Amino acid sequence: MTDWANARRERDEDTLHEVLLSRRPPPPPRPRSPKSPCPQCGRVFLTADELQPHLISGHSVVRPALMTQGREWARRRHVIYDATAPDDWAIVDAEVILINGVPRSSDEARELLASARNRDVILQLGAPVGIESFEFCFRQADESDVEGVEAELHSFKAKLTWNTDDVRDFVASTNRYGGAREYRDGIANYLYGLEFRRREFATSAASSPPSE
Repeated sequence: MTDWANARRERDEDTLHEVLLSRRPPPPPRPRSPKSPCPQCGRVFLTADELQPHLISGHSVVRPALMTQGREWARRRHVIYDATAPDDWAIVDAEVILINGVPRSSDEARELLASARNRDVILQLGAPVGIESFEFCFRQADESDVEGVEAELHSFKAKLTWNTDDVRDFVASTNRYGGAREYRDGIANYLYGLEFRRREFATSAASSPPSE
């Protein structure tokens, strides 16, 4: 093949290659990195994992808080057995205060919390950053009710024998002492446990073979 023919063939191949390249579909665009903008300042992070530390420490966020004698309460259910005074409670950075759904001032809320004895209270503190909710179950024993429960317990102990029906009668006779219900329930559970163990022991003794 002559040099002229070789040059012509190479030129045709180059032309064909250019035509093929021009007809090839363009490559797909490179996937864009996910973006996670901060909703407060607009700063953009590549991932949500990178955004999270910024949300925690990158802004000074003021949220409402409930304190008692310098200790902050967590947002969960609490059972309170001890009496408190209004000055023991402190409500911090709350623009709205609700107790059982009713709006209250800070002073009113502290008075209601301190005066609660045997009832449930749901406290909600509102601020622009959100709402903090707390549930309190006040179970503070009334001394006169405790004495009433103990009088019924004394009568119960005077029985020579007793069973679960007697425990139920003890519970029914002390229902009127609402200020000592937690105390009464603890005694009743203990008596139920004794009766269960006694029956379990009797069953085990009956099923055991006699000793020789």
